[in-house]
Amino acid sequence: MTPVAPRELPGIEGGVSTTRVVAGVGADAGSQRRWHLLDTAPLLEREGITPVGTIVAVHGNPTWSYLWRALVAASLQRARAGGPAWRIVAVDQLEMGYSERTTLTRGLPQRIDDLGALIDELGITGTLVTLGHDWGGPISLGWAVRHRDRVDAVAVLNTAVHHPAGMPLPSALRVAGARSLLATTTIKTTAFLDTTLALADPPLAPEVRAAYRAPYTSSGLRRGIGAFVADIPATPEHPSTPALDELAGGLVDLTVPALLLRGPREPGVRRAPSRRPRAPPSARRRAPLRRCRTHARGGAPVRGRRARLARRQRPVLR
Repeated sequence: MTPVAPRELPGIEGGVSTTRVVAGVGADAGSQRRWHLLDTAPLLEREGITPVGTIVAVHGNPTWSYLWRALVAASLQRARAGGPAWRIVAVDQLEMGYSERTTLTRGLPQRIDDLGALIDELGITGTLVTLGHDWGGPISLGWAVRHRDRVDAVAVLNTAVHHPAGMPLPSALRVAGARSLLATTTIKTTAFLDTTLALADPPLAPEVRAAYRAPYTSSGLRRGIGAFVADIPATPEHPSTPALDELAGGLVDLTVPALLLRGPREPGVRRAPSRRPRAPPSARRRAPLRRCRTHARGGAPVRGRRARLARRQRPVLR
């Protein structure tokens, strides 16, 4: 099952939305999977603009590549004005958005492999930056750790790279992930999707809210939303725990510039003491934005350096 993306999407220029068929990898080997993505390469090529590099943007749950439309628009505007031109590749992860729905349950290791297969299929070379939000953070960082010779910088928004043993999940995720409620809140109904969209402040415009909801109109199309919640490794025995541990350990030796932003007002963020990695990546910029949610619309009410960092959140759920 593959939902069909509309020809026009609010806030997205024509010629950016596209699909690509990619050979399956890992547990999905032998298949051919159809991905939907936003890719500015065709427009840049048509206008004779050579990009200085590529930003691979990975959404979280329960969104899709539409999350990054402001980043897409800003990059094209800057390129056309003569500034540095960055190719933006914003993916719809398999089971999500307008990418193919399959019968495979995709845990963190498989999703890292899936992302790598798409990057390889697109033939991305040269300067490469990964950008992830929510559960797209571990997936993009997982690929970066495994391909540190190909990545030049990483950035993540409201994400996690390690879950200490014995620490409970935030209450919002515990409720959604409870076995008795998981299917009801994430698949059978739109409760989880509706709650996420309601976090936007100010509220999303009706056409934007409708665009976010459009790929998830039936329970069959929402299976990936439930699978994402179920894949949060809350215990050492969880199948995705080894991959998350590998990611956390690998970040210690990642030497590329890194930007980590978090909005503690988001319900899924625990107010726990900040712990720095034993050997943080070089040129790391880490900024807790005290009055912000990264699920909220941009323009956070902070000033100075944090205000500049907050403005970088504008592509996130707005």
